[in-house]
Amino acid sequence: MIRRIQLIILSFALYIPFILPANAVIILAESLYNIDGVVFDSSNPSPMTGALDSNGLGSLSYNFTTAGTHSITAFFDYEIDQSTNIFFNEYGATTGTAAAGQSWEIDEPGFVFGDIYDNVLAGSLDNSNQVTINSVEDTSFALGWDFTLADGETGLVSFNLVDILPSVLPDFYLTHADEESPDTIFAWSTLDITSDSINVPEPGTLFLMGFGLVCVGLFRKKHNNILVRS
Repeated sequence: MIRRIQLIILSFALYIPFILPANAVIILAESLYNIDGVVFDSSNPSPMTGALDSNGLGSLSYNFTTAGTHSITAFFDYEIDQSTNIFFNEYGATTGTAAAGQSWEIDEPGFVFGDIYDNVLAGSLDNSNQVTINSVEDTSFALGWDFTLADGETGLVSFNLVDILPSVLPDFYLTHADEESPDTIFAWSTLDITSDSINVPEPGTLFLMGFGLVCVGLFRKKHNNILVRS
């Protein structure tokens, strides 16, 4: 009886690999960055900070420190299980609503019909998905921002690329999936504008503050004179 139970357990253990999907092999085939009109690629490494792992997943960021109008666009062309099920059975999707000043695009990477690569070079994404689940094809995606900084402000733009969503979901994100693979790539970007300048009161405010101090001084002087006389 014990031997029979052992055989059943062994048979089930041998069967598990066939019923549980293995992790997909994710490869970042190409990336491209356009920062204020300057293009960075493999021949011109980007000044991004952060790091991506061997699968091309992780976080990258860039900090803008000068006042004026800025733009940044990041393009990513991933392949999911390409060695086992080719590359043109992928698709993309969006979740949520993009923020003001944020742009995005999901498209075939430009080898056949997509215009996403040209749009990244131009720094102008078209906010469209040309490779939905109903029209699978080789898939790539891009995220971007256009914004303006005032004097004393800095703008930190971050790009996040993961295969597991965090517990707190971003307001807007892209997904890149393969219909024959278990894994999905999730991508989102954030813009954080902060000010390191000291708020200086306007001239009118300074006048009112000065007038108030004078009135307080006169009141205290009169009050002290009354105390002395009494």
